[in-house]
Amino acid sequence: MTEQALIAFAKAGDGEAFAELIQRTRPYAMRAARSILRDSDEVQDQLQSAYLNAWRQIANFREDSKFSTWITTVVVNQCLMRLRKLKRSPAAISFEFEQNGETRTLEPSDAQPTAEESMAREELIQIVRHEMQRVPPLFRSVLTLVDLNSTPVHEAAKQLGISVAAAKSRLMRARTAIRARLENRLAGVTL
Repeated sequence: MTEQALIAFAKAGDGEAFAELIQRTRPYAMRAARSILRDSDEVQDQLQSAYLNAWRQIANFREDSKFSTWITTVVVNQCLMRLRKLKRSPAAISFEFEQNGETRTLEPSDAQPTAEESMAREELIQIVRHEMQRVPPLFRSVLTLVDLNSTPVHEAAKQLGISVAAAKSRLMRARTAIRARLENRLAGVTL
């Protein structure tokens, strides 16, 4: 059954059609959730919450984009909300790393960033957003799908109606342009 037919049935309340859409897009959603949360239990919990939210909002799905893009966006938003809640509780944040073949856990004593760190992070985010807007739309669309939405390059190419080689080329050009602009901005900053 085509994606459009499944979407029509899901919008009409067919849970099986919605389940099939979820099954087809699960790898993209899973990859996006893992890239944000990194904890497999949290990933599963937030995927379930995102799917429930998507089911409730399926009637609002505009079919001007692919279902995989929409569901990935729902998942990303759900995971980011969860991440914000976790960051409010410093004890919940820890970092695992491998050293000499052993897995070690680092739990910072003060996981809350200082005011200066928060301001620097916000400023950096604004700079990157500004530079992304300066990238030509032809390249920015691939960059947004792949780097922000965690869409695989081959899927981004399909969504944009271009070849995989063209998608890779545009992605490389977008990243190179942003990198060059950021390096130029940082060259003028004295540390």
